[in-house]
Parts: sequence; C-alpha cells; structure tokens
Amino acid sequence: MKKIKIGNKIIGDGEPCFIVAEIGCNHDGKLARAKQMIDAAVKAKCDAVKFQLFSADKSFNKYLKYERRGWMALLKKLELPKKWLPVLSNYCQKKGIIFFSSVGDEEKADWLEAIDVPAYKIPSYELTHLPLIKYIAKKKKPIILSSGIADKKEIKQAIETIYKEGNKNVILTHCVSAYPTKFEDLNLKTIPYYKKKFNIPTGLSDHSLGILSSSIAAALGANIVEKHITLDKKLPGPDHYFALDKKEIKQWVSQIRDTEKALGKIKKQPAPGEKNEVLWRRAIWAKKDIAKGTKFKKETLMVVRPSPVGSLAPKEIYKVLNKKAKKDIKKGELITSNKLL
Repeated sequence: MKKIKIGNKIIGDGEPCFIVAEIGCNHDGKLARAKQMIDAAVKAKCDAVKFQLFSADKSFNKYLKYERRGWMALLKKLELPKKWLPVLSNYCQKKGIIFFSSVGDEEKADWLEAIDVPAYKIPSYELTHLPLIKYIAKKKKPIILSSGIADKKEIKQAIETIYKEGNKNVILTHCVSAYPTKFEDLNLKTIPYYKKKFNIPTGLSDHSLGILSSSIAAALGANIVEKHITLDKKLPGPDHYFALDKKEIKQWVSQIRDTEKALGKIKKQPAPGEKNEVLWRRAIWAKKDIAKGTKFKKETLMVVRPSPVGSLAPKEIYKVLNKKAKKDIKKGELITSNKLL
C-alpha cells in the first residue's frame, strides 16, 4: 500500500494513525472561537484540524421548502469567510498543527489552493459529484474521500476519477452519515475490507457518540480517524451535541495512542515488563528431607513456585525420579542438576 504525506505526517500502514479534529462549522461564524478550537486540538495532540468550506446558495436549491424552515439562513451563518483562510492557516502553522478543509464547490477549492492547503477533503454528500472531484484531483494534492451513503461502485468511480487525472494520493474514510451514528450501524469491519479492496490508506470519519469506536477502528488498522469537536455541547448549531468537548478530545487521542501501543508488533516472546515474572513459574523442590544416595520419589518432591535461576522446570521431574541424591537435601530445598547422581 502506498503511503501518503500530508504536511509533515505520513499516512499508511506502519505509521501512527492520523488524528483529525473536525472543527467543521462549529466555529458558529466566530473567528475567535475557531482559534480556541484549534488550541484545544493542539493541546490534545491531534495531527490536524479540518474545517468545512461551502456556500449555502451553491449547495442547496434555495427555492425549495427547506428555505422556509430557516435551513438556508442557518447555513449562511455557518459559512467560513474567504478572509479567514490565511488567518486560520497561519495560526495552525504557528501552533504546529495541519490545516485543511472539506470542499463544497470549485470556487472553494481555488480559495484553498491559493493558501497552498496540503490536502482536500471530499465530504460524503459530494462523493458522487464527479465533476467537482475531477476539478480537485487536477490540483495534484492528497484527497481524503469520505464514503457515507455510498456503495462500492460509487466509491470505485470516485477513486478512478481521481486516478484518471494522474493523482494517486487518495485516502478513504469509512463513514456513516447519520448524526449521531448508532453503534450497531458502524460496521467497523468495513475498514479492513476497504483497505484490501482498494489498496489505499483507509480510516474512519466517526459520527458516533463517545470515543470507543475510534479506538476500535485503530485496532482494525485505521490509518486515519476523524471526529467532530466542540467547546461546548450545549451551543446552538447542528454539530455541537454529538461532538467531543475539550476533555473528551484529550481522552480520544490518548485512547487511540494507547490502542496503538497495545497492538505492538507480532513478536511472541516475553515483554520487558514480564522479565521478573519468570521467577514465579513452578520448579522442583524437596518435600521432605532426602538422604545422600537415596533415590528421588514422587512423595519426596513437590512442584511449586517460585523458580529461581538454576531451578529445574516441572517437565524435568521424570528425569529426576531416575536419579539419586548426590548429597543430603533438606526439606524445602531447591532441587538443581548438581544435586543429582
């Protein structure tokens, strides 16, 4: 599998999981809040932050009924202004975290290209928008492709569209576009399936509650994990209530890293922490006083803990029973090879 570089991070098998804190539109139109959220992601040691760049008028038919429900008005309030982009990008660079964004239309892709963004995100609802995907692919930057709602055929078409433009830097995220996602709908086994099917770095865009599913994804080999964050779950807005707050963001990152540590490598031998535990295996000891020249018998021996250096393992008892004591042995004394005739 090809490894893909985004900023100063390498994404792929054998590399740490790329952890993305999705700020999305939870800035609620406030630049100061956006910066505070970046700070929270940095403090939690996330690798990147992701925003959402869209225009309500270019995304939805404003003449349909949802306009009457205030949907379009809400979306307009959540739009990320063009003038914010260099500010946020520079702020992230200063803080040592990667900045990128999802893209809703060609104009927004050009905005991001103007600040030399290191990657583009295609959100799930745009996966079948092949003209947009083709336009972004031509920019030759890594593309993170989210697969919510999509079937295998649609995912394959999107990947092939990118490949046809000579761009081989594709990362796929398994995603369920239900907010929040029920655990029974996550189907996290899809992650290793997609990795094998498409042979590209694959991970999880996680919309479930809590942090468990991301750690399971990491255990299944996810190369990237992405999750919404917030400063306060009670803030108004569509994505706050299921996002992680500042305390949870730290727990999320920590648990993923602990999962990676626990997975370790395929190497079956005692771990460093087990070094002294070998002494608590069983060994052969004298159950009674045994006189010199006396043949060892089952009733004069016991197989118990501990097993000091130089002791005989339990499997050696059959050899010991055929021997005689080389010298007097006291009850409770360790049986060693130099005490056998």
